[in-house]
Amino acid sequence: MANGKNPSDAANAFVRVLLSEAGKLAGGLSEGQWEDTLEYFDHRCAYTGETDNIVKEHAIPINKTHCGLHVYGNVVPATRKANGKKSGKDYKEFLKNDADRLHRIERFMEAARYRECTEPFNHIHRFCQDEYDRIIERCAKNKEYLAKLMPDSSTIRAMHDSHSARARASSNSPVQDLIVELMTQVDKDGVGLSYRKIAGIVRERVVGAETTAGSVACYRTYARKGQRGITPEQADAILRITRRC
Repeated sequence: MANGKNPSDAANAFVRVLLSEAGKLAGGLSEGQWEDTLEYFDHRCAYTGETDNIVKEHAIPINKTHCGLHVYGNVVPATRKANGKKSGKDYKEFLKNDADRLHRIERFMEAARYRECTEPFNHIHRFCQDEYDRIIERCAKNKEYLAKLMPDSSTIRAMHDSHSARARASSNSPVQDLIVELMTQVDKDGVGLSYRKIAGIVRERVVGAETTAGSVACYRTYARKGQRGITPEQADAILRITRRC
């Protein structure tokens, strides 16, 4: 999707909003409760014991897998580094090799009565998963609908090629236009103008032009590669008519 967005981004956002609303209904987290939380953990990271760059972190993540809530008892202090490392893991998985810190978080959750406060939402996992799947399916149908509105791929390529050609042509300077025009002309004997002759004419007609025979010669390369706004017809004439100086 545009800007790097995927259907899963929309589905995950919906789940987070849903769980956020559930958290508010379950009591949320007041400033006083956050201060109590910091005191319980001695203003240190609940996962490492460090004190730098402390942020609020959800022991049970707010996602469709774990369905944690932003409620007193589930929000613990953590360093930004630990928060990033833990990512979407549950605190039990993250601290499986650190029983002391794991048990301390569990004692805190028990004291805060987190389980009791969130009990009405114990079966929200299935609902979150169903809604997640429904949004993914909806996005797939939207993609099919949009695809039907688009012309076929060959038409799209033609549109892009036409736009690119116009853009190249519009970017040409008077000097470039004149060089291309002169390279497709012949003299009275039916011979193409030399690079030196073309360069001289350009310098005469365009004030400040510093065109040389060498720079004119480059236009044969541009013609072969279809660059500098040179049309296929002009390229054919340049390659067929122009002679070297």
